[in-house]
Amino acid sequence: MENVNFSINLSKEEGQKDKYLLFYLGKGQYMLEIRYIKELIKLQPILSMPGEDSTMKGVINLRGQAIVIKDLHQKLRQEKIPLTHAGCIIIVQVEKKQMGFIADRAVEIIGVEEKNIESFLDSQRNESKEIIRGISIIKDKMSLIIDAKKLVEG
Repeated sequence: MENVNFSINLSKEEGQKDKYLLFYLGKGQYMLEIRYIKELIKLQPILSMPGEDSTMKGVINLRGQAIVIKDLHQKLRQEKIPLTHAGCIIIVQVEKKQMGFIADRAVEIIGVEEKNIESFLDSQRNESKEIIRGISIIKDKMSLIIDAKKLVEG
């Protein structure tokens, strides 16, 4: 198993932008705050679990630790596309809880100022709204920002 490595300076001075990982699920562009990402790993076999919910793909063994893996395509209403070598598993950690999810492609780490994030106001209640923290325009395309805490809790 080979890790997709990246390093980043997490210290933030006044006026600096928060750091986010920009990634794709289907045709949707998403971001996740980098401070919650433990690591990115290549796709690997996932052990299916009986009685799982619609987003739970199964578990993987990551250096002796069982990590729950979710597939967010359905929850975020994105069409599944065939996985390629660009696909990866993003391991997220909030406090002591860890989980992973499949991304079709991790693109880059970008800086976004809080003032450029709009809150996700939607009159409809749906599952995807529960894990979306905000919206920002990145590279002339709307990016939904995933709330890592809600993702790990849910």
